[in-house]
Amino acid sequence: MAQRLKKLSFLNVLLVLIFLSWCVSAQAQTNWCEDATCKGCWLMDVDEDPLTDTSGNGNTIALKGAGEPNFTAVGQFGGGYIFDGNNDFGLVTGGDGSDFDPGTALFSMVMWLDSTVSDGGGTDIPFMAGVGGADEYGILLSDSSNSVRAFANTDGSADADSGVDIRGAGFTHVAGIRSATRTTDIWVDGVFKATDSHAATESIDITSNLAIGMQVSGILHFHGTMDEVAYFLGKVLDIFDINDIMDNGLVQAATGRTRRMF
Repeated sequence: MAQRLKKLSFLNVLLVLIFLSWCVSAQAQTNWCEDATCKGCWLMDVDEDPLTDTSGNGNTIALKGAGEPNFTAVGQFGGGYIFDGNNDFGLVTGGDGSDFDPGTALFSMVMWLDSTVSDGGGTDIPFMAGVGGADEYGILLSDSSNSVRAFANTDGSADADSGVDIRGAGFTHVAGIRSATRTTDIWVDGVFKATDSHAATESIDITSNLAIGMQVSGILHFHGTMDEVAYFLGKVLDIFDINDIMDNGLVQAATGRTRRMF
């Protein structure tokens, strides 16, 4: 009996050590923007145009619109940008565009969204590469289901519908993933919500620039505030990665920025 208790005690200590090691490891991520697979990382912490690409790949985003998206000091981590839903958007003008052309590769896209429209006021697209109805991927807020969705396909016919209405809900973390099995997955606030296998065998070939705040063709403008946007090519962010980014920010450990808890 005593020997068994010693074994149990040892196992308990070992489990605690493993848990503590995982916690330290989870907090040790200092800068997701420096990950080798990060092709675009826009922190939106300062008032600037174009937006700096912190990944170092030169994929700066030029801000467009009558008044352009307006900087706000009240983002989820640091600052953010407010899009008016009428003509504000941003377009990647730096780089050569190849960073956002996945073909059959895996990829992940993450962002914080505070959609201020709560009345189902039209479909909004906060993040998109490609041309509507052709090869494309991105995140949209649907006016038919009032839910946030991720899409990645070659004909605009399908998406992963989270079933979660984020309009008027304050800042919400959204992640769209093209997984190892080439399904399109949607995560909301660190929780997996839905998957779509429509484009599992397709090559998504992007020939246009990546846009934030609208569909690339110039419609379906996003109405709300955006913060901490990043795109990873060749990487499937898992539950630990997504929650680390959500809880600690893309570069929080490196800069000491803190998450707004509202």
